[in-house]
Amino acid sequence: MDLILVCVKTQQLPGIMDDLAWAISDHTVIVPLQNGVEADDHLATRFPQAMVLPAVVYVGATLEQPGVVSHVAAGTIGIGARRRSDMDVLPAIREALARSGQPVHVSDDIQRERWHKLMWNAAFNSVSAITERVPADLVARPDTRGLVLAIMNEVLDVGRAHDVDLRAEDIDKHIAWTESATGLRTSTMVDRERGRAMESDGLIGVIVRKGREVNVPTPCSAVVYALLNAIDVSSELDP
Repeated sequence: MDLILVCVKTQQLPGIMDDLAWAISDHTVIVPLQNGVEADDHLATRFPQAMVLPAVVYVGATLEQPGVVSHVAAGTIGIGARRRSDMDVLPAIREALARSGQPVHVSDDIQRERWHKLMWNAAFNSVSAITERVPADLVARPDTRGLVLAIMNEVLDVGRAHDVDLRAEDIDKHIAWTESATGLRTSTMVDRERGRAMESDGLIGVIVRKGREVNVPTPCSAVVYALLNAIDVSSELDP
């Protein structure tokens, strides 16, 4: 294949690696359209002969049943390069993806964009799934507002320690946007409601692990991650 889009949930990525292998050659480009910040590393390690382009995607969509997807917000895709030598292919990939009619851009700093999204997801996806309250409700309550702020500050510290250009004003923008997003339900909240495995590791477990790598404490993220694992349906299969 010339171009492969990987769109499974983060926890499903290991299970599709063997299925992908037959389609990979030294001219294949792989674009993971997933949450989190680790998919490109996993894919590049498994398929070193391919070109893996990190990406960030914003879309409000829910799989209602096989073949039926409910879209509540248009998709936006950003793509970037892991290596300077990969940059030449970005315009062609952007053009191919833009044929869908969705906004697609080439990012000047894809790691910042991915971690910026992760900052929101780590806090709101996780806490909304545990509390079963929508993000706007979480910021309206002083106690849960304090918790999501603490998690986002931990993401900020961990990201900066990994040389990601995160800023304090990113947190302020996330909070302001969420206050106006009444009724928005996170994908992790929906997964819990429907008895599906949650993206706990890719959305907040990653903060705990990457924090340990650089000796940055993440106490709030660690507690929330532990609680998510305790209620995750998949943990019942693999205690």
